[in-house]
Amino acid sequence: MAEQDEKKGKVLEECIESIYDTILEAKYNFHVWLELYPVEAIVHILNRYRGFFIPTIMAHRKMFFVNLYKVLDHRSDSYHFNCLFDLLERDRSNKIDAEGYRKQIFEEHTETIKHLERFRHKLVSHIDKDFVVLKRGPTTKIDPEIKVTIGEAKALLKTLENTINSISVKILRRHLSFRLDRTKDPEQIIIGLGAAIAAEREQSKLQLEYIYPKKSGIGLLDTDNG
Repeated sequence: MAEQDEKKGKVLEECIESIYDTILEAKYNFHVWLELYPVEAIVHILNRYRGFFIPTIMAHRKMFFVNLYKVLDHRSDSYHFNCLFDLLERDRSNKIDAEGYRKQIFEEHTETIKHLERFRHKLVSHIDKDFVVLKRGPTTKIDPEIKVTIGEAKALLKTLENTINSISVKILRRHLSFRLDRTKDPEQIIIGLGAAIAAEREQSKLQLEYIYPKKSGIGLLDTDNG
């Protein structure tokens, strides 16, 4: 009996930690995607180095939605919230309201999850014939049938963080931190590249002034030989 309980506890711990790791990865994806969002102040930098930034933005945006979907999946061979709730419901000794947690996620975010699932199936994991044209470019405006706004995605992410942390505290007696490390890195890269572009322009300006000085005793069109 003790061995069986230990095995159950190990499975629960693995499930909680796997969900936590995936949500944390999603949060990093979300952070970088937002930091590189093409607002007016930085769009000239993104365009200047678009060979790097466009694939980077697309990758983080896609992986954010993929990682969110991972923890909301239904596969029997994977760790996700549905798996966790099933484990909690089968073990009555923990006295955790698994159904209440399930409703907080799947009922309060029903529309977001529905669109997230379609986005994953139609645009990310498969080359859907009807949606293939929408895979071109890193825009956030998606077909009307698929609407996942930044605000909705952020709200869902927060609910997932709070849920897994609450369960971890009750089961593992452990708080889970979602504080991101080195959050200023994307901003610092943008600042550095912006300074490099400004220095490059200043150097070009100096070179032009050297070749064509503003003041000269010799007129370029002076044909007077005295």
